Amino acid sequence: MALQHLLFSCDPGKATGTSLWDITNVPEQEPKLLWTEEVAEHDFFPFIDKLFADLTEDKTQIDFEIVCENFIITANTHKVTPGTWSLRYIGAMQYLCWKHGIKFTLQTPLQREFATNEKMDNMGIAPTDGVKGGHTRDALRHAIVYLVMKYKWRPEGLLDTDE
Repeated sequence: MALQHLLFSCDPGKATGTSLWDITNVPEQEPKLLWTEEVAEHDFFPFIDKLFADLTEDKTQIDFEIVCENFIITANTHKVTPGTWSLRYIGAMQYLCWKHGIKFTLQTPLQREFATNEKMDNMGIAPTDGVKGGHTRDALRHAIVYLVMKYKWRPEGLLDTDE
């Protein structure tokens, strides 16, 4: 059986947007969005623990990597985000990636802006969990940027907008 290659993307925060993609043969074949989910603050640690347990159970069948929005502290951070959820979540994922030998990539919040709502609509990419905006869309944006940058994925509709 061929090794399945998955990409998990994450927009960490009080409400964390997540997505899981099958990217086994990108760019020769289109990636497949498997699911999206918005995870509440109190559910994040059990969620990520179960995800890592499931995906690392048989490393001969599944290979995966993570792309995550970075949380950058600035002089104005306390005005915008009073909590430190993002830092704790990023740290937990970095530790688990280190422990299991999983590739972990951080992106800036600005990078996700490349994948606008219009571009995502043109590509036919939308959250699978019924959440129309916000955090799950941001997780999708990070996955799209990652696939374009690392795997040279060029989906139809990505650059065909009037922006």
